[in-house]
Amino acid sequence: MKNISREESYFYIMLPLILCSLYYYPAQADDSSAGNNDSIIFEMHAINFGPGYSWGHGILHFENHDYSFSVSGGGAPAIGYSNLCVTGKITGLSHARDFDSTFWSVDAEATLGSGNFISVLENPKGVDMSLSAASHGYRASASISRLRFRLDQSLTPPIFSKICKEHFAK
Repeated sequence: MKNISREESYFYIMLPLILCSLYYYPAQADDSSAGNNDSIIFEMHAINFGPGYSWGHGILHFENHDYSFSVSGGGAPAIGYSNLCVTGKITGLSHARDFDSTFWSVDAEATLGSGNFISVLENPKGVDMSLSAASHGYRASASISRLRFRLDQSLTPPIFSKICKEHFAK
């Protein structure tokens, strides 16, 4: 019997999770047609060599108000670096303060120069996010991540890179 490496075991654990997230993502997107206009845009950077770290900033659009926020956290397994221009829908958000928390995510990314990223996130307060992104860099990911979203008290909107500005304008 062949022994499998740690990386192979991550693959066999993550593959079903990623496939489930791919199934779940379109179902969440359909919920937005029920009048929910709550959304999120943000720019995030991710660097991984097995375990890794992600950080960024963005805007939460909730009940016709915009809230600036920062995001940081980590996950595994993945390898490489990428810059992500993320957009998505939020469901289950009753108050903006419910967004200010830790989310667990299942995500997948394939970037070689440019690529795509999808993620499904959930926090203990019942808030769900379905995200997609255009990514730039060199990174492969099929990971579970823990990301901390913090609402910013400043009224200054975040400054996005030229690449993300163009992506968000589409």
